Amino acid sequence: MPGLLPSPFSTSAHRGMTSPTRPLRWFLPLGLLALAGCSSPRLPACVASTTTAPTPAAAAPDRPLPEAAGALMVGIDGSGSMLGLVKASDASNWTKLLQSINLAAQVENLPIQAFRIGGGQARPFGDGSVTPAADACFFEGCGSFAPPVPSTLQTLWSRRPATAKDLPLRLMVSDLEVNQNDITQLVAGIRGDLARGAGVGVLGLRMPFQGRVYDGNSKVIHTGKAKRPVYLLATGRPAQVRSLLGKIRELVASKGIDAEVQLSILDPQRDDEPKTLLARAE
Repeated sequence: MPGLLPSPFSTSAHRGMTSPTRPLRWFLPLGLLALAGCSSPRLPACVASTTTAPTPAAAAPDRPLPEAAGALMVGIDGSGSMLGLVKASDASNWTKLLQSINLAAQVENLPIQAFRIGGGQARPFGDGSVTPAADACFFEGCGSFAPPVPSTLQTLWSRRPATAKDLPLRLMVSDLEVNQNDITQLVAGIRGDLARGAGVGVLGLRMPFQGRVYDGNSKVIHTGKAKRPVYLLATGRPAQVRSLLGKIRELVASKGIDAEVQLSILDPQRDDEPKTLLARAE
């Protein structure tokens, strides 16, 4: 997924959001991984592959990977465009997704460090759990989660690991919608981990949504029910990324979450699978 817009937002709810009737779009021009929009109205299996790609410098034989992360850093996008997930007629889908993240981290023996992402900061919350993000105030900016915040997803990648030897395992939960679809700052934030040999994974879910949908210029283009995409963007040791997202996908299915699901992984360390992911239109 590409990066973030440097220009300010009037409110967190006024980020760019695509109409639910438009094609699902996801962008990951990270130099290694590119996922682009498909024309299908459902969440499509749209990833085509190539078999050749330059080997990342961090994966060179004389540069071993840093140590695996001992914790999972989870960022929840706290901006208002995510509010419709909580306001959906069956908001339990969002709650179950958060529970799946908690349980997957437990299975992987990874304590959670949870952060509310927005307004240029990554604010700790939850005391080892992400389920407080099931509260509407998390996105409305009320109660203990005041004030409301604009989206600044790259701030999750500004958090430093416990030791310099660790390659952090990070998981961003967001709709990845920003003003004018410019997410260059997110790409810039991720590059540091990629240079150290990080793999990238994206778990995309189209989930029930109830509320306002905005275009890239903060104009309301839909009000009411919709199916909106939510993305779990993970970076870290490739094996950890693969295992974590695979476990979350299993839990999403076992909990009966009402969502279409697509998982894509870029693992620069494996020679038996495609190195570069591209998109094709159906």
